Amino acid sequence: MLHAEIQMTGWAFDGGVVMIVIMFLAIGKLLYFIYRQAITNTNLKLAYLVGIAFCSAALVFGQSFAGPSFSTSVGVQFWFLGGCVFSIVKRQEHDRKMQAARLEAEKDEDTRPIKGTELSPLASEMKKLQGSRQFPHSTISMPEPKDPRFRKLFGKDK
Repeated sequence: MLHAEIQMTGWAFDGGVVMIVIMFLAIGKLLYFIYRQAITNTNLKLAYLVGIAFCSAALVFGQSFAGPSFSTSVGVQFWFLGGCVFSIVKRQEHDRKMQAARLEAEKDEDTRPIKGTELSPLASEMKKLQGSRQFPHSTISMPEPKDPRFRKLFGKDK
């Protein structure tokens, strides 16, 4: 029976030196990605939250030298937070690209609204693409708040 006091010993038992190197590279890459997003993100609220995620991830990495932390739920938290930061960053990049496309479309004279509608040809094409495989996340929407206090909070009050 093999016993691992620290995470590196467990990785050595599971896959040898190759496993140790691969895991350190994966963890290092994720920590570097989260750190870069925390210091370069232009959205200050998001940068603050990503900074908290970085501190939590760094803590888990540090704990791996004291015990097998990646073999517990703490390790799951590490990878989950990394995935959350990655998906938020990708969504932010997508939103920036869509905003730039909208601004470009507004400048172009060929994309003026079709007579009798409020949508330009580009906007109507983008509306068709929503919900398709190209923009699967765009089908998620918040329900309309019914309470007037919440409507005012979310800017839906007219």
